[in-house]
Amino acid sequence: TKNILFICGGAFAGIEKLIADRKNSHARTGATRPIGFGAASIAATADTHTGTMTDVTTEDLRAFGIIPEILGRLPVICTMQELKEKDLVAIMTQPKDAIIRQYEELLAMDNATLTLRKGALEAIAQEAIRCKTGARGLRSILEHILTPAMYAVPGMKEPAEITVTEECVTAGKAVGLRKAKKKDVA
Repeated sequence: TKNILFICGGAFAGIEKLIADRKNSHARTGATRPIGFGAASIAATADTHTGTMTDVTTEDLRAFGIIPEILGRLPVICTMQELKEKDLVAIMTQPKDAIIRQYEELLAMDNATLTLRKGALEAIAQEAIRCKTGARGLRSILEHILTPAMYAVPGMKEPAEITVTEECVTAGKAVGLRKAKKKDVA
């Protein structure tokens, strides 16, 4: 076979422990192993701090449960860093087809404008980080926040303005929904 590219990705939750165990087993000698009262907790703490995803090897992936037949077809292993809050905000706002722009267009079909405060964008990003859903979770978080307004807007006879604040995300407060001012409508 040629011109075939296999890409395998995933979170691999828990593989850090395997990496730490491998690194500590290579570095251990009888004299450096903690002994005495509390030795198990000291060793466990050391194990969790030495295992990092950047040190993952094919052996770690095999020990994690990936079968050797697949690993043989994946000659390059690379790791990625978790997205930070500013990265998630950029994903929501900057691309041409960003999720915020999609919702603006969707609501514009019903003669409504959408405004998200900076604090709301940051709170949505923090929620995605807290839930460990990353960029994929942004849409479901926004959908959860905007659903009541998206059902209310089509029934309004006049143009509407929807405002999402930080409290809408963190405290479950309803989004601001009001008639748009005459100057707001173009």
